[in-house]
Amino acid sequence: VFLADPGMASTASAEDLKIGYVDLRRALDNTEKGQQAKQKLQQEIRSKQKKLNKKKQKIKELKKELQSQSMALSQKAKRKKQKQLRKRMARLQRMYMKLQHKLTKKEASKTKELFDEMRGVVEKIAEEKGYDLVLEKGETTVLYGEDAIDLTDELIERYKEKEDDDGGDDE
Repeated sequence: VFLADPGMASTASAEDLKIGYVDLRRALDNTEKGQQAKQKLQQEIRSKQKKLNKKKQKIKELKKELQSQSMALSQKAKRKKQKQLRKRMARLQRMYMKLQHKLTKKEASKTKELFDEMRGVVEKIAEEKGYDLVLEKGETTVLYGEDAIDLTDELIERYKEKEDDDGGDDE
């Protein structure tokens, strides 16, 4: 009768486990769809920033006007202008926060969409090459990994081929 050491059995199976990882952020930055999504978001940010800057400039002008007229205005008129200024500043701050939230949400949505597409490519690579487990490399997930098990370059290459097959843009 042969008795196997339970610790030995788990070690043997762990040794048979084939593990790889991908850096989805790097893959996103190195594909056409990822770059297009990033450029589109940056254009939207610049456009919204121009609008915010105009409103900010109007507030600066109002503040300057208040300071220059401060001595000539009655207390009531001064309080009214100060109240207007505070309202505009609060409105601008709310607009900024709302815009920031909207853009963050939009970026997360587009990133998730592209990551989901890439996930399908990763699954094909893993199946073809016999990987049991493929991890996503991030700041807190994969602290170390040999370059030999980094599948990111292959993911980028295959995703670019998929982009070419799909016509590059399905928006």
